[in-house]
Amino acid sequence: MVSLTKRQQSALESATRFAEAGYGEFILSGLAGTGKTTLTTELIARLTGMGMRPLVCAPTGKAAHVLNTKLLAAGIPITATTIHRALAERPIDALARIHKRLDELEIKAEFEGLSEDEHKEEVDLLKKLDREQKQGDNLSFHGAEVEIIASLYDIMIFDEASMIGMDAIYRPLIAPVPLPRIFVGDSAQLPPVKDSPAVNFAKANAHLSEILRQGAESGILQFVHAVHGGRILEKKELKRFNDIKLLNDHTTKMVRGYEDHQVIVWTNKERNLINPIVRRERGFDF
Repeated sequence: MVSLTKRQQSALESATRFAEAGYGEFILSGLAGTGKTTLTTELIARLTGMGMRPLVCAPTGKAAHVLNTKLLAAGIPITATTIHRALAERPIDALARIHKRLDELEIKAEFEGLSEDEHKEEVDLLKKLDREQKQGDNLSFHGAEVEIIASLYDIMIFDEASMIGMDAIYRPLIAPVPLPRIFVGDSAQLPPVKDSPAVNFAKANAHLSEILRQGAESGILQFVHAVHGGRILEKKELKRFNDIKLLNDHTTKMVRGYEDHQVIVWTNKERNLINPIVRRERGFDF
């Protein structure tokens, strides 16, 4: 077990009492670097140790993978998955087949690794999906059998919950399941796409505010917290951080080598200039 701060320990105890009660919703909020994922891992470990069966979900495969890395390192025999994979059934159509195959490749990549041909297949499928979504992805999702889910699990935990949309995810997939649920995230994270947020982090049951020691020297975290407080760090401030590199032009040469990194720009005009270059470097159509 890792060492928790007083605020984290208090949040852990509150979430445990909620889980034991067995009904309702609990919201845990906190900005980047305050230890939400660490606390979530500790909570899952505690609940499984109590004999409870948590269903652990995130809106995206990447978010689930981050949590799985923590769970694996802690030796916790729970695997996080995407919300749609856990709670939805998809109709069998062209887009569903793309999503299904991408899900299969994602799982194989995480546990076994992909061959060269499978990497190429994944890129081709992502390109095809990108083209289809530009034309409008009308793929509908139907909630899975709630009785089956309720028989397999005792509680649902959702990480990166800021991305959960009210109409697309919460009402059709989460709300019908008669299990208590814990939402982890904060309002400064990505919002849902073309939907209203389902979770109001202003009404959080527990809130983490202290940047942990391991993140205190992170320029990215300092940048995020400054923006959340209404201030943009100046370039001279950013230069002292090792995890930030200032890029000075919009050329392909500048972007090449950083296409898998976070690129933060000062103006929307710069964003519009850089995004097509990054997409071209990653092999996507415009």
